[in-house]
Amino acid sequence: MPPAPEGECETYMSNGESLQSRVHQWLQLKRRGISINDQISGTKGFRNPDFLQSALEHFKVEERGTMISPDVFDPSDYPAEDYYDELASAQRRENERRE
Repeated sequence: MPPAPEGECETYMSNGESLQSRVHQWLQLKRRGISINDQISGTKGFRNPDFLQSALEHFKVEERGTMISPDVFDPSDYPAEDYYDELASAQRRENERRE
């Protein structure tokens, strides 16, 4: 394992707030016995079937992303027909052709 990083995180979120301050707030809530996961999972929006997609868009997360360097592994390098949505379409077309 590499050594722990020194100093504070210098990453800033889109609203200008530092990531370090946000993590500090979450740790304070955790010490008070408040669970972020419980708060999120208890919301009406979390029970929405479109929540995952909207969360991915809001936080600009690439659904098939990775922290591995693209020269080692690039998940976007697979052909479109290897993904589940295209596989499902191909299966549907094949079933229609057989009927």
